[in-house]
Amino acid sequence: MAEEITCEKCSGECCKDVSIYYREPKRFDDFEIMKWLIAHKDVCVYVDHKGVWAVEVKTPCKFLGQDSKCMIYPKRYTLCRDYSASECLMSECPGEYYSRIFRTEEDVDIYMKEIGFYEEYLKEKARRENPAGKGPSTHELIAEKKEEAVQAVQPVIEFSQ
Repeated sequence: MAEEITCEKCSGECCKDVSIYYREPKRFDDFEIMKWLIAHKDVCVYVDHKGVWAVEVKTPCKFLGQDSKCMIYPKRYTLCRDYSASECLMSECPGEYYSRIFRTEEDVDIYMKEIGFYEEYLKEKARRENPAGKGPSTHELIAEKKEEAVQAVQPVIEFSQ
C-alpha cells in the first residue's frame, strides 16, 4: 500500500502549475487554438486519467517558498484551503495523471491522424492561408476566436503534477 500523502510531507506539486479546462478539440479552429497554446513556453494541453481535457501552464505560485511550503498558509486562497490532501494527484494516481499530453505541433498532428481529421485539417489550413481564399488567415482566426477561447475555459480544481 502506498504511503499516504500529506501536505506536511509534500513538495508543493499543486502549487507549481495552473490548469484550466479545455474542451476536446473537434474542428479546425479548435486545433489551431490548441497549437497556438502549446507554442508558448511551459504550456501543454493534456487529457487526464478521467478523460478531462485541460491546458497546463507551468508556473509556480508566487507564495511558494524555497522549502516548497506556502508562505501565506494561514491566509491562503479559498481554492487552496478547499483542496485536501485526499484530492492530491500525488496520492490519487502518482505517475499516471496524464492519459495523453500534447507539447508539440507534431503531438497534435499525430492525434488528428488517429481520429481521422488530419487531411481535413490540412485542406482547411491551405484554404485559409491562400491569399485568394475566402476564409480568414490563421492570425485573423486566432484574433476572432480569443473571446470564444477565454469563455471556453474554466478553473480546474484538480491541479496537475
